[in-house]
Amino acid sequence: MKIYQALTEYTYGAPVSAGVNNGQGMKLPDGKIAGVVVSGADQLPNKGKMGMLKEFASMDAKGPRSAIYYSYDGFRCNLVNHYALLATGYWQDGESAKKCLDLMQVGITDLWFKYEHGYANYSKGHGGDVTDLKNAPGGIKFTRPLWEQIIKPYHHLQ
Repeated sequence: MKIYQALTEYTYGAPVSAGVNNGQGMKLPDGKIAGVVVSGADQLPNKGKMGMLKEFASMDAKGPRSAIYYSYDGFRCNLVNHYALLATGYWQDGESAKKCLDLMQVGITDLWFKYEHGYANYSKGHGGDVTDLKNAPGGIKFTRPLWEQIIKPYHHLQ
């Protein structure tokens, strides 16, 4: 649980925002904005609360990085580790577990919101494509139900 808590605090280690530069994103040479949620920024749940996936507020060799596909990778790995602890009986309820679940609820809510509203990715000093549920990774059809239909109900989370 100590290892999992450290992993979870790192994975979900940023305050929720609509994108880099306090939600303003990165202005590209063509005038477009990247590293930001495409729509609904004013409705973003949990704004400012700790728990956003760190890959929405990271760095790479070219400066700021904010990409939903990197964020999804962190979510997916953390979720599988969580499930492994549950399946093997190593999950221990208590303060450590509560901290992990609180961070996950904030971060996963944020991830789904950004998928539903579209996210203009920014990495390696360039803007990327907008990613939304229509072009999300194929595995999302398994990981989202794993969270929503198995892990959340197991922990009696709303």
